[in-house]
Amino acid sequence: MKIELHAHTSAVSRCAHSKPDLMVKTCKESGYDAVVVTEHYSNSHLSQCVGMSFDEMISAYMRGYYESRNEGEKIGLRVFFGIELCCDPGPNDYLIYGADEKFLRSAPVLPEMQLTDIIKILPESALVYQAHPFRDNMRITPPERLFGIEVFNGNLRHNSRNSFARLWAEKYGLNMISGSDYHDSGDPFCGGAEFYDNINSEAELVTALKSGKYELITDSRA
Repeated sequence: MKIELHAHTSAVSRCAHSKPDLMVKTCKESGYDAVVVTEHYSNSHLSQCVGMSFDEMISAYMRGYYESRNEGEKIGLRVFFGIELCCDPGPNDYLIYGADEKFLRSAPVLPEMQLTDIIKILPESALVYQAHPFRDNMRITPPERLFGIEVFNGNLRHNSRNSFARLWAEKYGLNMISGSDYHDSGDPFCGGAEFYDNINSEAELVTALKSGKYELITDSRA
């Protein structure tokens, strides 16, 4: 089962320019069976929510996922929920799988917290990967704080130094994932993973990621 693990929509992520329905259709046309919507949860998102209550802010954050899921149901693409979190002090991004809307509504404002404190309150099953750890301006996170790192990032507008990321993961025994980091209509879906098992939910995705029963999808263009 072919799953994209890192994708954004313009419904939430300010740096994205592809609406949820277009993202989902493009992913489906690219041969994928499912996509994880990982909108940016960051101070940039918070700045769009001035005047909103906390619950309204979370509802605004969930828009990209729900609109993508609705389109996915129409065309036969499974859509799962994930998070790309940028937290204090920045600028690192972390992909989180296994945390849901209920958790977000019960948690403090995560972008204002430090990673070490966030890890303490995440659901026990949640997995934290550092996204594109060797991109410009990123800081290396101590390996013991992570379940893994993104060793392939397909965003063509950035040099993510994917080969260095893979070497780092191998050196420290970190679990590896791959993501297209889709933002715009012209972006290729070129990452993700091919899972041996059928995945029907976020919980099953977490189980599959923990098992390691998948092959990374990578594209030499990125």
